[in-house]
Amino acid sequence: MHHQDGTQSFKLNAGDLIVYPTNCIHSVSPVTRGLRWAASFWTQSSVKSHEQRAILHELDMAIVQIRALLPDDHPAVLSLVKTYHNLLRTASGL
Repeated sequence: MHHQDGTQSFKLNAGDLIVYPTNCIHSVSPVTRGLRWAASFWTQSSVKSHEQRAILHELDMAIVQIRALLPDDHPAVLSLVKTYHNLLRTASGL
């Protein structure tokens, strides 16, 4: 994967898949043993803005970290989850 932060290489096991955003250029190495079977598909986010999706992702990752430290019913966790969902709702136009 070639993106603005550099290049990442992945060696996948048989049956694995990788999902990446459309703004990420990719390339594949030649098959040296066996066969390569590939399937392609596209998804569409309800949040159209790449920047808004990135912010929502960062907030979601922060919530995951906080949930590892605090119980799910802690006021700080509940407030952040509510904020995440309100941002998601407004960013997706729902």
